Amino acid sequence: MNGVKAYLDANFRTREDLKNKLDQETGRLKGREEEIGELIEKERESVHDSRRESVVALRTYFEGLSNDMFTGVPSDRDLRDKLAPFSGGSQLRVDCQAKFRNLQTWAKGYQVVERLTRLVEAKGQMTEALGNDDEQKAIDLFKTLLEDERVLNVFSKSTTPIIAQLATKGLDELNNNFRNVLKERFEGRLREFLKHENWPKSVPKDSQQFVQLVSNMLVTEHVEEYPSTKRPEPLNTFQVLVEQLDIRFQFHFEGDRETNRLDKPEWMFNHFITVVDEYYEMLITSIQQALNQVDRFKDRNGVHEFITALLQAVYRKLGTSFPQTVQSPKLLSHLVYETVAFDNQLKERYFYLPYGNDSWRGVSGDMLANSDWFEQWITNERETSRARYQEIIDSSNAFSIDWEAVGPNETKPTISAINLKDLLEGITEHYSSLRSVNYRLRFLLDIQVDLLDRYYEKLRDSIDAFDSMSSSLVRAVGGMSAESEKLVTGINGLERLCRIYGSLEYIASALETWGQDLFFLELWNDISTLSAKNKRLDSKVSQAVDGSSATIPENEDDEGTLFDETVASYNKLKHRITLTISSVLKKELQYSMSDYFKSTIWRTDVKPAPGEISSKLNQPIKTLSKELAFLRSFHTRNDFTLITRSFASDLSRYIWNYIIQSNQFTRHGAQQLSNDIAQLWADLLLPRDSSLRKVEQAVLVLADENARHKSESELQDGLGLTDLTLDDIRGIVKRIY
Repeated sequence: MNGVKAYLDANFRTREDLKNKLDQETGRLKGREEEIGELIEKERESVHDSRRESVVALRTYFEGLSNDMFTGVPSDRDLRDKLAPFSGGSQLRVDCQAKFRNLQTWAKGYQVVERLTRLVEAKGQMTEALGNDDEQKAIDLFKTLLEDERVLNVFSKSTTPIIAQLATKGLDELNNNFRNVLKERFEGRLREFLKHENWPKSVPKDSQQFVQLVSNMLVTEHVEEYPSTKRPEPLNTFQVLVEQLDIRFQFHFEGDRETNRLDKPEWMFNHFITVVDEYYEMLITSIQQALNQVDRFKDRNGVHEFITALLQAVYRKLGTSFPQTVQSPKLLSHLVYETVAFDNQLKERYFYLPYGNDSWRGVSGDMLANSDWFEQWITNERETSRARYQEIIDSSNAFSIDWEAVGPNETKPTISAINLKDLLEGITEHYSSLRSVNYRLRFLLDIQVDLLDRYYEKLRDSIDAFDSMSSSLVRAVGGMSAESEKLVTGINGLERLCRIYGSLEYIASALETWGQDLFFLELWNDISTLSAKNKRLDSKVSQAVDGSSATIPENEDDEGTLFDETVASYNKLKHRITLTISSVLKKELQYSMSDYFKSTIWRTDVKPAPGEISSKLNQPIKTLSKELAFLRSFHTRNDFTLITRSFASDLSRYIWNYIIQSNQFTRHGAQQLSNDIAQLWADLLLPRDSSLRKVEQAVLVLADENARHKSESELQDGLGLTDLTLDDIRGIVKRIY
C-alpha cells in the first residue's frame, strides 16, 4: 500500500485537505461550466423557437454534471443524445465535446482516488480484524472491496496514463495487502485440516468445517474475466485440494515406475477417472455446498472444478509425452487416440465443460494446438492410412466379388471396396471426437477424401484399360492376342466390368449414407456457420479443399453433404460402366448370333413343329443365358432391368434389320421366326417392350396369307398393328415370298 499512500500523502495530507482540493476543483469546473453556458446562450439566441428546447436541455445537462460527477463517470451516450439536434460542425458541438472530455477525465480520477482512500482506511481495519482472529469480519471487509476492485480494473485500462497507473497500483495493493494475506492464512488452515483428516487417503469427516474452510478460500479467489489461455484454468482452492493427488500422479506417471510407459497412456487416463470417481460423492456434496456459499461461484460445478485442477497434471505429462512420440508413428497415433477417448469419457461420464466456455476442444485439441505436433500426427495418420490402402489394393483378391457380403437383391461389392469402407469408418471413429472444425476437415480431406479419390482413379484407370483393349481400332490392327481378347469378352469381360461397378456402387452407397450421418451433418453445419461469420478456414484446409473432390459449403444457405461431389464422380463412372456392359452384351449378341442372322431358312416350305426353334439358335441362347444369369445374380433388380431393356431393344433391332428387312419369308418361315423370338425372350427372361411388339407385329404380317391382297390400312386395323407405320407395313409385305 506504500505507493498509493505516498501519492495520497503528497497530494492530500488529510481527508479535509482532500475535500478542500475537491471543492477547489469543483469551483474550477463550475467556471468551465459558465463558459459552456455562455456558448449555449449564444446558440439559444441564434436559433428558432423550435430548437430552443434542445439548447435549454443541453444547458441543464451541463449544470447537473458538476454536482453529479462525484457519484459516477458521465456517459458518452448521454452527451451524444444531448448534442444530436446540433450540426456536426457547429462550434457549440465541438466545444461541448472538449469540455465534456475534461469533466469525464476528472470524474474518473475522482473515482480512482476515492477507492485508493478506501483501501488506506481498510488496511488498518483488516490488520485489526486478523489480529483479533476475527476472520469473518476480515472476510466481510474484503467482500466490500470487491466492487472497488472491479472499478479499478476498468480504470486500469484507461487511455489517461495517470489514471491507469493509479488504478493498477491500487489493484496491486489490494492483492498484496488483502487477498494474499487472507489467501495465505486460509490456505494454511485448509492444508492443516486436510493433513489432519489424512487426505487424500480418506475423505474429511468434519464436513461442516471442511465446507467453511473451502468457502473461505474461495472468497479470496481472483478470476480473470478474460483468461489469457484457452486451456481450462483451475481455481487456487482446487489446486490446494489436488496437491497430494498431483504428487501421487507424478510418482506413478512421471517417475521411473513401471506405470510410466509411453505406449500405455491409457493407464494414466484410467487412473484419472478412478480418482474422480473415488471422490465424486464429496465433490457433489461438501465441495458443491462450499461453492454455493460464495455468490461468485454459485453457478460452478464442484466435479468440473476438481477435474479442471486435476487436468493440470495430465497437461504436464502430455507436454513431455508428445515430443517423445512424434518420431514414432505408432506411439503418436496411439497417444492421440487414447487422449481423444479420454476427452470423450470426461464429456459423456461427467458432462465436463470448463467454466465460462460454450464449447471445449478437449485435452487432445489443446495439445494438438501445437501446429508441429498436429502436422506430425496427421502426416503419420495419412501415411499409415495410405499404407493400409495400398495393402488393400495390392491384395491378390482385392477385386474379387464377395457374393455373400450383401443380400440377394443388392449389387455385390468387391473385397477391396469392403475393406476400404472399413478403413474409412475406422478413420472417422479416430477423429470424430476432435472438437476443432479445422482438425476434422483436415482429417476428412487429407486422409479420407484422398483415399476415395485414389480409389476412384484406380477404378477409372481400370475401365480406361478395358475400353482400350476392347476398342475396334485395336482389333483392326491386330494388336490384341487371343488371351487378351478373352479378358474383355464374354463372362470374363462382364465380370471384370462388374468388379469395377460393384466397387463404385458399394463406396458411393456408403458415402450417401455417411452424408446423412449426424457427425458429417454437424461438420457441414459448422463449416456453414464459419462461412456465415466470414471466418476463413485454416490455410492448409483451404489447400486440401482445392485438391479434393469434397463438397464444402460457402454459406449457411448451401444445401447438400460433404460427399456430394465425390458421389457424383463415382455415379458418373458407374453410368459409363453400365454403357460398357451394354456394349459388351451387344457385341456378344452380334458374335454369337452371326450365323443365325445369316440364315436363309425363311423361305422354307416345311412347317415347323409348335415350339420348334432354329438349330442355329441353340448355342447363342446357351451363351447369352449364361451371361445374363451372371449379371442377374450380380446386380440389383432395378439395375439389371435397365441392362436387359437395353439388350432386348438391341436384339429386336437386329432381328428387324438383319432378318426381317434382309430376307424373303414364306408362311412357314414366318412361323419359324415367331417360334425363335418367343423362345429367345422366354429363355433369356427379357422384358417385353415396344421394339419387341414391332417385331412380333411384323411376323404377323409375314404370316398372313392374304397380306398381299390387303391395303396397309386393312392390315393395320385387322391385325392390330399399333407399333407399325403404314410405310413399315408396306415394306414388310414386300418381304413375303
